[in-house]
Amino acid sequence: RSQYTCFTVTNLHALTMDSFEICRGAGRGISKSQSGDITVTNCFVWSCGSSGTSGRAIYISGSAAATRATVTDCVVSNHYFSGYGTAGNGPLHLATLAGATVSRCLFTHNGLAFGSVPGLGNMSAGALPGRDNGWGAALAVVDAPITLADCQFRVNVAPTTRHGKNQSGGIAVLRGACGGSVVRNCAFVGNENLYGETSEKNPDEEAGALVVRLSATTDVARVENCTFTRNLYAG
Repeated sequence: RSQYTCFTVTNLHALTMDSFEICRGAGRGISKSQSGDITVTNCFVWSCGSSGTSGRAIYISGSAAATRATVTDCVVSNHYFSGYGTAGNGPLHLATLAGATVSRCLFTHNGLAFGSVPGLGNMSAGALPGRDNGWGAALAVVDAPITLADCQFRVNVAPTTRHGKNQSGGIAVLRGACGGSVVRNCAFVGNENLYGETSEKNPDEEAGALVVRLSATTDVARVENCTFTRNLYAG
């Protein structure tokens, strides 16, 4: 078990990472910064990072003007939220990019442990593990137009909201400058959102299998030929 991020990439030129298996690293599996393009393909990333780390499996950031990221034929699995106020955002986290493509990837068993007991009665840390401000139980995208194609999201569990704070939730979340994004031929099956808040005072803003919150009212995202089935919402 690595005590640090397994691969730290600070590239100015295009880079490809192919056919790695990364398991139980204490830091991120892959962390990329700087403006160079990156392709991650045929990788299996399982159970990396502490629960407070954004992008525990793969974290990619770069230049909004120049950087393009491609993640294809990968498995992102078993990255769990735990505790209170400690969850990070998205096992796969893409931030500040000119464009991104994620295709033929499987996201499964990320977020809270499946079958966690929902409830609003006791707000203590022990009673409601994972109820915090993490968002994107499987995928978190911020300020990065994305093409998400032929991916499967199965049995991921998101904490829907920090009580009264409306800060968390969603299995796959697109936020900010993601105009022009396309979600195509993807399957969202058997995912769950817990700890729902349905009152008018504290409505959930980010619950669901797919959450899209674009920064500009003129921005558009498309969802094409996708399957949503047996996704649960508690609240």
